[in-house]
Amino acid sequence: MYDKNVVVYLEPSTCVSRTLEVQGTKQSRELSLEKGSLVLRNQDQLTSATDSEIKLRNALVRRGIAFQFAKLMSHAQHTEWATFLFEALHRDAPPGYSRPSVAQLLQCDRAAWARLGSTVSSIRSAPRRT
Repeated sequence: MYDKNVVVYLEPSTCVSRTLEVQGTKQSRELSLEKGSLVLRNQDQLTSATDSEIKLRNALVRRGIAFQFAKLMSHAQHTEWATFLFEALHRDAPPGYSRPSVAQLLQCDRAAWARLGSTVSSIRSAPRRT
């Protein structure tokens, strides 16, 4: 993102733990169409589960740390966003409605990053003048 100066959605499941990195990758096969013929390829996949609240929370923490190190967003800003999302999961729903699910939380996260990408012209911080 920093090199291209464009906001791109980073799926929380791609923010894997160090333990998962050390354990290695899962091999999967992908069928694709290339130049008019079908090709079967091995594809390395390293993703973290985000199917429960705690797993998603941990993945979002790792994403916030990655953004901090990449100088894209402060960890405090990302934590504020993650807290907002998780508070929505535990708010009382209006009568006739149910609470949002983890899948809906991920949809909201994706939509917010898409909106951010359409409104932000540059993600690099301006150089400081002395």
